[in-house]
Amino acid sequence: MKIKSAASPSVIFTAALITLIIQGGVGQTWGVWYRPTSICAVEGTSAVMSCNYTYPPGLRVIEAFWTEHVQAPWDGQKDYTDLSQHPNYKGRVHADCGDKKSWCSLNITRLNKSDAHEYNCRIKTDKEGEKWIGKPGIMLSVTDLKVEIVGAATEGNDVRLVCKTSCYLSSSPTYSWKKNGEPLEKEPTKNNELLLHPVSREDGGRYSCAVKGHEDLSSAEVELDVRYPPKNTRVLGAPPAEIPEGGSVTLSCSSDANPPVQNYTWFKENVTSPVAAGQNYTITNFTSAQVGLYSCQARNEVGVQNSTAVLLIFKAHKPASPTSPTWILYAVITVAAAVGLSCLITVCFLWYRKEKKDDTETILPDLQRDASKTNSSHSAADNPEDVQYASINVQTLNKNRAAAAAEDDVQYASINTNRVASDSSAEESVQNSGQTGGDPEEDVQYATVHFRPATHTISPVQAEAESPVIYSTVHN
Repeated sequence: MKIKSAASPSVIFTAALITLIIQGGVGQTWGVWYRPTSICAVEGTSAVMSCNYTYPPGLRVIEAFWTEHVQAPWDGQKDYTDLSQHPNYKGRVHADCGDKKSWCSLNITRLNKSDAHEYNCRIKTDKEGEKWIGKPGIMLSVTDLKVEIVGAATEGNDVRLVCKTSCYLSSSPTYSWKKNGEPLEKEPTKNNELLLHPVSREDGGRYSCAVKGHEDLSSAEVELDVRYPPKNTRVLGAPPAEIPEGGSVTLSCSSDANPPVQNYTWFKENVTSPVAAGQNYTITNFTSAQVGLYSCQARNEVGVQNSTAVLLIFKAHKPASPTSPTWILYAVITVAAAVGLSCLITVCFLWYRKEKKDDTETILPDLQRDASKTNSSHSAADNPEDVQYASINVQTLNKNRAAAAAEDDVQYASINTNRVASDSSAEESVQNSGQTGGDPEEDVQYATVHFRPATHTISPVQAEAESPVIYSTVHN
C-alpha cells in the first residue's frame, strides 16, 4: 500500500499561522511537523527528511538537530544524541537547520537495514528547561530489491517478473532490467514489472532489476527456468547403408527438453508396441526380418516428440565376386601352376627330342660301316649260307612345321635281316618317309634295312658260281 507523504510546507505554514491567529497573538506554543511522515528507500540509496517547528515567544533557539530511537514516555528534558555525532552515521549524515528559527533537514546516505527506524527533531532554547522533541517523528524503511516470478514458466504461457520491495518507494521510480548481466533493451515493462508474453525457452536466464539512476544497486539475480517439451528429437549418427547378415547396429536418440527427457522409446514401422526402451537401442544378429523404418520418442512431464525415422537395410552374404581379393589370389595361383606345368612339359619334350636325335645319328653310321665290312669280307665260298643283301635308302623330307622350335635332326631307323635263297635276288629296300614338325630347316630321316634269310639251301655249285658279294645301296 502506498503511504502518502505529509502536507507541503506551505500547508504547514498556513496551519501554524491560523493557530497563531486563534491564539490571538498572545503567544506561540511548542510544535513540530514532519514531511513526509514515512520514507521508503532502497538499501544503498539516500533518504532526505525535514521538519518545521514553533516555540513560545521570548525564547531563542540555540540548537536544533536530529536524533533517533525516542521511546515513550516522551521526555522533553532528556538529553538526546545528535546523529551527526553518532558513530553509526559518521560520514553518512548531513543536517541543515538554517538560522535555527523554524526548520531543519537531514540527508542520510548509503542506507542500510539498520537505519530503518524513527527519526525526530530536537529543539533547545536559551532558557533552561525550554526544550522540545517532536513526536511522532519520520519513520524510515530501508528495503532491498527482489525479483519475483509470477506465472508458470512453461513455454507458451504469460510470465511476469516483478521487481519487489518491502515497502512502497516514496520516489515512485522507474526500473531497469538485466539478463545474464547484460541490460535488456526495449524491454516491455509496466511500472516495476517485466512482461514476457508469451515466454519461450530463449527467455530462460538470470534476471535482476534496479532503480534507474541506481543501476549499481541491482537486486540479486533470479533464474528463470523455462520448461518446454522435447524438441529437435533425432536419431544420432547415420546407420550404415546396409547391415550384413548377423551384424549389429546401435541407434542413439537425442532430444532437447526442460526438464530433461524422462523416457526414450523406440518404435518400428507397422509394429504397434515399442520394440525397445532407453536412449540407446542395439540390434544384434541382424536378419532380414529386422529391416524397416525405426524412430525414437522422447517424453518429459511437459510433452512428447517423435524423431524422423531411419531405414535399416539388410545385406545378405554373397559368393566372392570375380573381383574379390580371394578370387584373384586363386586365379593367380592357377595361372602360375599352369605356366609352370607347361614349361616343365616343354623342357621334357625338347630333352626327349634331343636324345632321339643323338641315337639316330649313332645308328646310321654304324649301319653303313657294317655293310661295308660285310661286302669286303664275306663271300659265297666262305659262308655259302649267309649271303646278305643290304639296301639302305636315306631320304630327307622337308615339311613345314607349325611350331617354331629349335633346329633338330630326328632320324628313325629299323633294320630287318633276311636270308637270301639262291634263286632270289638280294633285296635291299630302303623306305624313306619323313616329316618335319614345322621348321623347314629341320631334316627328319627315316631308314629301313631288310635282311632276308634264304628259304632253301643252295648247292655248292650254285654257291660257287655266284660271287660272294653283299650288295649294298645307299640312297640319300
